[in-house]
Amino acid sequence: MEADERTFERFYERERDRVYRILSVAMPAGDAAEATAEAFVRAYVRWRSVRRHPNPVGWVVTTALNYQRSRWRRRTIVASLPAASSSPPEEPLDPVIVRALRALPRRQREVVVLRFLCDLSTEQTASLLGIAPGTVTAHVHRSMTTLREALSDLEEEARRG
Repeated sequence: MEADERTFERFYERERDRVYRILSVAMPAGDAAEATAEAFVRAYVRWRSVRRHPNPVGWVVTTALNYQRSRWRRRTIVASLPAASSSPPEEPLDPVIVRALRALPRRQREVVVLRFLCDLSTEQTASLLGIAPGTVTAHVHRSMTTLREALSDLEEEARRG
């Protein structure tokens, strides 16, 4: 175990209860526990600079308070939004196309959605999915072939029936 990790562990063991007690004065106990944990995770990630801070405990407490403030803001914003309808949203695409897309294998469907519905580049799609750009291109080709065949079959069924 590295020296940095050992010094962080000692700091955490020595200060976690103190930080929790401080935070539990400022917020409900459940929120204080979550904010304490989050702040110590952030301190661990930045331990090399936090340990040199003039007041590492103050840094952790401030980080926890900022974290809780951000959570509170998000909850307030979400609470102020109009309530969601209990009925599902309308399909943005033709139901036949949606059915054909849903029939694609998962990775092909992900590629099509990111490339064409989200209008991302091949490189952006590859980065998001953690695959090579050439793999994205191959999935696009395969999925377009499958979709053409499926839509052609559906069109033929509609004409007959």
